Amino acid sequence: MWNINKHYNGPYWGYMYGAEYEDATKPLHHYEVPCAVCRSSQFSTVLMIPARSECYQGWQKAYHGELVSGYYKHNAASQYICLDDNPQTNGTNAIKYGKLTFPVRAQCGSLPCPPYEHNTLLTCVVCLK
Repeated sequence: MWNINKHYNGPYWGYMYGAEYEDATKPLHHYEVPCAVCRSSQFSTVLMIPARSECYQGWQKAYHGELVSGYYKHNAASQYICLDDNPQTNGTNAIKYGKLTFPVRAQCGSLPCPPYEHNTLLTCVVCLK
C-alpha cells in the first residue's frame, strides 16, 4: 500500500524527515511534531493568515497560534506553518534533528513596517469558510 521499497538508482534524491519542535523557550523543545490532516464536510476553504489572531468577517476560526518555519540559515526548503497554541507531540524529546521548526520573526524591508514591527514574533490564525 505505501510502496516504500521502490528501488531508484539515479544520482539525485531528496530525503523525508520527521519534524521536531525547536524552541528552547517552550516545554516541547526537541519533541516530535505529529502529522496532521484537517478535513471538514462543512467547509470547503482553509486559509492560514500570518500575523493575525482573528479571522476576517465571514470566516470561522479553527485555531490560532504562532507562525513557525525552518531556520533561515538552513539550506533547505521550508514553508510557514501555523502551530496551534496548544501543540501536541507523538514522541519523546530525544534530539533527532529531523525537520526543525522555529518561531518566525518579522523582518522589515520587503515586509512593510508598520503594520509589522521589526524582529517581533508573528502569530497566525487558521480560518474556515
